[in-house]
Amino acid sequence: MWNNRNILITGADGFIGSHLTEALIKRGARVTALALYNAFDRNGWLDELDSELRANIRIVRGDVRDAKLAINPAGELVMMTAMQLFGAKSAI
Repeated sequence: MWNNRNILITGADGFIGSHLTEALIKRGARVTALALYNAFDRNGWLDELDSELRANIRIVRGDVRDAKLAINPAGELVMMTAMQLFGAKSAI
């Protein structure tokens, strides 16, 4: 299902986002990880992933509120939340 799909993960530098990134890479997805810029030049929890996995992640520094990042995706783009991937049900 995820093999060769282009996936954009916002908040990928956080705890949940980094685990989602790892899971999708292992399932064959091509992941672009959006990480909020910080003055320490770190990618948050993504820096803790195995170097082989990290080599397969395209890390983009930016802010999800920047319209240019949302308008110019390369190829097929699937924006999703961790809740959608893990099958959480809405209360509404």
